[in-house]
Amino acid sequence: HIRQEGLDAVFALRGQLRLVCLSRTGEPVGAVRRLLDLLYQQIVFLLTGSVQRALERRPNQDVQALLGGAGPVLRGVIRGSSWDPAQLLRAFHPLPVRKEARAHLGQQFRQLAFPSLLVGVLFNETHVVHVSKRRGFALHPDDMLLLLNFCRTTPAFRGGQEHFPPVCLPNFNPDAFLTGHVTFLSPTLGLALLAADAESFAELSECSRGLAAFLRGKRLVDTLGGQEGALHLDVLPKSAGGGLPGSNALWHFLYLATGRRQYAAPAWGPPLHSRAARKRAMQSYKRLIDSVNPKGREPVRTAELRLSGEHLAFAFTASGFQLYALFDPVTDKAQAVQACNSLCGWLQGQEGHLFVPSADL
Repeated sequence: HIRQEGLDAVFALRGQLRLVCLSRTGEPVGAVRRLLDLLYQQIVFLLTGSVQRALERRPNQDVQALLGGAGPVLRGVIRGSSWDPAQLLRAFHPLPVRKEARAHLGQQFRQLAFPSLLVGVLFNETHVVHVSKRRGFALHPDDMLLLLNFCRTTPAFRGGQEHFPPVCLPNFNPDAFLTGHVTFLSPTLGLALLAADAESFAELSECSRGLAAFLRGKRLVDTLGGQEGALHLDVLPKSAGGGLPGSNALWHFLYLATGRRQYAAPAWGPPLHSRAARKRAMQSYKRLIDSVNPKGREPVRTAELRLSGEHLAFAFTASGFQLYALFDPVTDKAQAVQACNSLCGWLQGQEGHLFVPSADL
């Protein structure tokens, strides 16, 4: 890492590949390194680790030629570093869904599963609706983020047709492809299935059609594809900072359930509804998360308070969760701590509704 005259240059060496980020935005170095690491992982997701062997044989080979039309996917990773808390938290954002509805979804996945199916993910533009996976198969949080970015940013997937892309999960097996199936049931609701068998096209297609028929029969496609179930501050109790915009000290929060690697957050709203305000809020979250988790591992401190001219940023970590919250800048520390305690208590009571349970196929 080099800093000179307001310019930060961060370097990452991954075998034969050298990744560089130049920035004048004051990003924490840890956040930039995280971006470069995800970019490399996304390249492996698309090409497998064989890209390293190809470059060893031909060091002058153009990596862009190997990546083909992957520009939108890689740009999605870069854009996510500015706008998506999932990258910072190493977790995915589940859509709040009633426990009974989640149970019905899990049952349908189990009924339609076949022996080589490893995982199925139902998602919309901003949230994960449901995840079902083969017993014993662990889907790494970064692999989930790479899969979601790939599906959401590949224009060809949006036509409503079936697609069978080869997919490499770098944290599962960086040297092999899985057989993927991606289809969008509506412009905003997608389904991704991954199977271990390279010849499972018919089974993947049948499973996808069955799940689509169930969702359409229950008239859930539009509901799950939208923001109807998204969390809003006005549903929170007043003691936990809830209320209408302008009447509450709490402006936004990120609640990470560390064991699940999932996080809850309200929809952006006043006074953080503008693009510029959201960008500044994300910058505050980056600095706070980087300070509490400097290497993205176990937190090095349990609480931190930062006051800027625009908001009060507060972090609180404990066994099982991490909370990052933004308050009105006139909020005093005692009030912020009390609100965070109440907020954590409320969120923990709502985990069955907020988070996707572990569902085995």
